[in-house]
This record gives sequence, C-alpha cells and structure tokens, in this order.
Amino acid sequence: MHPESKLEEVSPIKRRLVVDVPVERVVTVLEASYQKVQQHAKLKGFREGKVPRPMVEQYFRREVEAETMEALVRESFSQALERTQQRALGQPEIVVGPFAKDRPFTYTATFEVRPKVEVKTYRKLALTRPLVVVNEAEVEAQLQRFREMLTQLVPVDDGVGAAVGMVATIDYEGTADGKPFEGSSAKDFAVEFGANQLLAEFEQQLLGMRVSEERTAVFHYPDDYFNVSLAGSEAKFHVALKELKRKIVPELTDDFAKDLGPYENLDAVRAEVRTRLTEQHQQEARGALAQQAVQQLIEHHPFEVPEIMVGWELSQMFHQFERRLQHEGTTWQQVGMTPEQFVEQYAAPARDRVRSQLILEAIAEVEGLVVSDAELEARLKAISESVREELDKVRRLYTEKNMFPALKNELLQEKCLDFIIGEATIKDGQIEDVAAK
Repeated sequence: MHPESKLEEVSPIKRRLVVDVPVERVVTVLEASYQKVQQHAKLKGFREGKVPRPMVEQYFRREVEAETMEALVRESFSQALERTQQRALGQPEIVVGPFAKDRPFTYTATFEVRPKVEVKTYRKLALTRPLVVVNEAEVEAQLQRFREMLTQLVPVDDGVGAAVGMVATIDYEGTADGKPFEGSSAKDFAVEFGANQLLAEFEQQLLGMRVSEERTAVFHYPDDYFNVSLAGSEAKFHVALKELKRKIVPELTDDFAKDLGPYENLDAVRAEVRTRLTEQHQQEARGALAQQAVQQLIEHHPFEVPEIMVGWELSQMFHQFERRLQHEGTTWQQVGMTPEQFVEQYAAPARDRVRSQLILEAIAEVEGLVVSDAELEARLKAISESVREELDKVRRLYTEKNMFPALKNELLQEKCLDFIIGEATIKDGQIEDVAAK
C-alpha cells in the first residue's frame, strides 16, 4: 500500500505534507531494521551478530525505531511529493508522530517551494540611458597608466635618501599599543613613497632613509581608521630599508607608442584608447539600463521569496567575496568587516537578486525565450579567451563541475533583459563627465 498524504498550503512559498504510512509498511521496514542491527549487535557474553532477538529488542529498540522512522520518511516523502506534484526546495522540516510497531506511522513535512510569479508590467518600462562622453582627460589618464606599465626602476646611488616617487624594499615589524597584530610584520615589502600606501605620518618618518639604514617610527592610527581594531592605537614600527630605486617614467612620444605595440605614432595609440573607452562606456550604459529595468521589475512584482533560495544566493555572494579577499591578499579584519556583518549587510541584496531571477525566468517563459546550443558555445568560447585557456579544457571543467545549468541560466537572464530593454521607452540622460568620476 502507498502512503496517504494530505497537502496544506501554509503560504504562497511554503507547503506542509501530512503523511500516513500504512502499518504493513511499518512492520516490513521495522523488521528489516532489526535484522540489520542484529547482524552487528554486540553485548557482553555474545559474539558479534549472535545476540538473541529478544535482547536486541530490549537493548536496541530506540536505535532500531529511529532508523525505521528515518527510512520510512526517506522513502515516503519523495512518493508523497510525486503524488501531490510538489517540488521541495532543500530539505523539509520533519515532525514525527508517536511510533508503534502495530500502528500506521504519521509525520508532517514542511518545506518551501518556488513561488508562482505572474508577470505583468515588463513591457514599455521607462528607462534613462546615461550619455557618456570620452573626453581627452580620460584618454590622457589611460596613457599615464601605460607610462606606469613601461616605467623602469633604477637603483639609486650610494648615500641617496628615500624621497617621494622612489620605490623601496623594506622589512618591518610593528605593534599597536605594544602588541603585534595580523599584518604587523613583513619581509621584502615594496612601497612607493607618495603613493598613499602608508599612512602619511608613518611615511614621513621614513623619508630620507638610505639603503641598509634602520629606523623606528612611532605614530597613531586615526580614530576613524578602516580597521576598527587598530583605530586610535599607538603604532611602533621598526623598519629596515634593504633596497631603493628611482622611477624612470618614459615620455609620451612616438617612440613610446612603438614600444607599446604595432603603432605608427602616439596619435594611433590615442585613437585606439578612445575606441576602447567608448566600447567600455557603451557596456556601462547598457548595464545602467539593465539595473534600472531590474529595479522596476522588483517594484512591480512584490511576492514572498523562499528563504532557502536567499540563503543559497547569500552563500554564493559570501564565497565570491572571500575569493576576492584572497586574490587581493587582504583579510576580513583589514576591510573592517566580519562574516556576520557581511551576512547582515547583504541579506537584502541577496533577496532582491533572487526575486529578479524568478521574475526574469517567468518573463522568459511567457515570451518563449530560450538559450540555443550555439549561444552557449559562443559564451564558452568567450570565457576560454578571457581566461586564456583552451576551449576543450574550459568545457571539461564546466562539465565536471556541473556549471552548465548556471551558465545557461545566466545567458537566459541576459537575453531576457535585452528583450525588456528593447521593448522599453528610453530617453537620454545628462552627459556624464567621465574625468570627474
């Protein structure tokens, strides 16, 4: 006999199943559990597996009944979901009734489900496209970055002291209020004077140092220092200067342009920089339109969001942030945040992300939007080029890590946003001065 189940709608995103397992099934599973436990049961005076059944029932009854209930829930819950045509998100909350070997077994399972999103307002959204002008100041700023790339570091003459613009290699060991802290010491640390890598008061005490010289710098961390554990404390650092170099920055000439690549002159470099910046800002403008569209969709579609989906999204955001910290070589303490504060700060954005994903999926279904194999392959190729890995290797990674569903969903949402933006009423905004950013 199949278990009987009764479905209750607790809320638009929560269901409760009351499941009754027939006594016949209870007896069968209970007997199987006893046989399993008896095979490995150990009691003083008996060999393993040779404990008499009455003693197994006496000493292992609770263990057997717990295992029986777990097995009954495991097999009957999936059957109940299928019979009631429900798809549970994550693991259900189970509350079991009293267990008896000669009675049906009853339990309740409460679980979250995806909400039914009825899309309405998504055509003819009113959006504002930011106008971005690539001016000469921005082009020159990029050229300055190119100059930094080709800058050479030349050791200074003996006896020359550290000055703004020079790069030093130092060892340091410090304390805050007399105690060492995470990051308070380092070997072969590179610092550029005048680049705001050190607190001004600290750096000022190092200017003039010569190679092989050692100094002790004493200063106070500001009361509003980003690392709250150090704010307001007295710092004392012993510094040894091991190497000092002067920066030789190339001039902006046609020869400089040829050092950058296959350019005839500096004007050719400027033209390409301007083209790339224009493409970049066009993407930024499209991103701004997408952000406006998503915000309006969220406002037009209020509904409950399953907490388990919010948790999944928040977990993904959390791990992305941790990976960024590792990539940048920083810690939670250095950015002035704890994991608990991250969860509290980003819970609402995670909820909005889930809501927008559900809305976009619903719109895609209404409009019949799908991602073709060709589109998926094109994105995979773009990824392989961006990470400079062979396409087959990237494809294998996505297959092994089961990342294709997420990639396909990402493409579908982009496609849906493109559709919404294409249907929107768009007006041009004010010209944005990029150089003033």
